[in-house]
Amino acid sequence: MHDTAPRELTASEREAMRDFQQLFEALFVAHQLRMDAAWLQEVLGQAERRALIDPLTQLWNRQGLRAMLTARCSRAEREALQWLSSTATLTISSASTMNTAMRRAIRC
Repeated sequence: MHDTAPRELTASEREAMRDFQQLFEALFVAHQLRMDAAWLQEVLGQAERRALIDPLTQLWNRQGLRAMLTARCSRAEREALQWLSSTATLTISSASTMNTAMRRAIRC
């Protein structure tokens, strides 16, 4: 059976309802903060990836190459693997020269 008649709340019931309201509002705010933090982390990750890739060539830029090579060297050291000499001889300056040449070719 369903009680449809209006009734008055006692002081303790009103206090319990206020406590419930405050709890619900705090949970809602906490949920919103978690959602905002997740969104900010995603945006930050995208910005970090964009900062490592040249917008013209869509290849690693100097900072990206440094980060990638550092990570690869660390992994090779951890796994006690030898680093391929051809990868180790890649220099940042040759990548920069190639990037500059590509930019000049596009402008013509």
